[in-house]
Amino acid sequence: MLAIKNSAKLLLSGSIAGIAIALLVSPSSESLALQNKGLLEDSAFYDSRLDMSTPSIALGEHKPDSASSSIESHQQYEQKTVKIRRGDTLGKLLQRAGIEKGIAYKATTSLCKIFNPKHLKPKQKITLNYAVNNGEKEFISITIEPKIGHRITAKKNESNGFSSFEEHDTLKSQLMRFEGKIRSSLLSTAIEKGVPKSVTYNFAKLFSNIVDFQKDIRSGDSFQIMYEQFVDTNGNNVKIGKILFASLVLRNEKIALYRYADKKGNSDYYDSNGQSVRKALSRRPISGARITSGYGMRRHPILRYKRMHWGIDYAAPRGTPIYAGGDGVVEHAGRKGAYGKYIKIRHNSTYQTAYAHLRRYAKGIRKNKRVKKGQVIGYVGSTGRSTGPHLHYEILKNGRHVNPLRVKIPCGRKLNRKEMKGFSSARMKITRTYTAMASSSMIANRSHIVASNN
Repeated sequence: MLAIKNSAKLLLSGSIAGIAIALLVSPSSESLALQNKGLLEDSAFYDSRLDMSTPSIALGEHKPDSASSSIESHQQYEQKTVKIRRGDTLGKLLQRAGIEKGIAYKATTSLCKIFNPKHLKPKQKITLNYAVNNGEKEFISITIEPKIGHRITAKKNESNGFSSFEEHDTLKSQLMRFEGKIRSSLLSTAIEKGVPKSVTYNFAKLFSNIVDFQKDIRSGDSFQIMYEQFVDTNGNNVKIGKILFASLVLRNEKIALYRYADKKGNSDYYDSNGQSVRKALSRRPISGARITSGYGMRRHPILRYKRMHWGIDYAAPRGTPIYAGGDGVVEHAGRKGAYGKYIKIRHNSTYQTAYAHLRRYAKGIRKNKRVKKGQVIGYVGSTGRSTGPHLHYEILKNGRHVNPLRVKIPCGRKLNRKEMKGFSSARMKITRTYTAMASSSMIANRSHIVASNN
């Protein structure tokens, strides 16, 4: 049986102590090109969305008793990975894998004592383990990994039932540091020099409200970045953490951003003056989409005559997630004539956003539901009067439509005088840590738990 490990809590806050380093010189001058425009527009998310494979889980050493040692010596183990499908239950998944209904019921009943199956997500991987003896396979355990480093297992016991337990890996945190002069493009240069693609994308998103990557970046400009990376006890990289510090120097003008968590635990990115870089509303509430129709008069592709187009059309594959453009309350979630499946959100007394032609709504989205910026509210479709899958996105100011790409969007919060004391302290610690790392190469095999800002 696998040993159960204690959880190591890693707090990602504004305050930092020094640790592992990776020093990289990476250049770029052009902007991220138009094909990457979805990454450079105002983004609903700052955090990485990583597609990581689940680490393999090996069964622990089996210790047979003396009576069965001759039989157990021929026993081997086999592992099978299956994926959750939309609408699946644990029982349905096990039966589809060929496990007898009664055994599947025992396993799922045991597992559900410490895991809520409602937390299962489509495409999530689940590991099934078998004992193989003389060619015969016997199902002995099921393992779910809700998040990296946390496993929940239901394993067959001596009474032919199942016992469940949890395991937590102790992850070590390393600080990674990159900097360099920009010569070609930030994206290509950073990736070429070894900066993870997800980190590069999130770096671009952080500055998307401040920097025009197509016009502002020139050859000779530079960037700096420091982020966390987590490794397991064997030193394998298993997870990329948050960006803690990011900086661009554009024609000798430095723009530095710091990750900071206030006393309530709310994390965001702030400039040196304590102004959040997060905008109240997003101009592009969808990732990886391209603009196919702008705001203004146009010849309607179906009606064949000119009429006003009150929003921006973003073409994307059917089923692409759509995010709430800002914090607010859902005013409408249902069909609305030519808009098809439609959502309207009121953000405050001034601003509203609307989303049309959806394929379907996200779970729980209904009238009067409170949503947060970046929360998935629906999925791209082609309902209503539409020529193909796309999102029609509108912003309304004081009840009147405005161009989402040109309207002046209010900034996020600014830290007050009392909060600035904590932020200034955290910012200085980040700066000292980054500077101290500059003279070293990566410090290997050290663990680091980031301290709280408090």
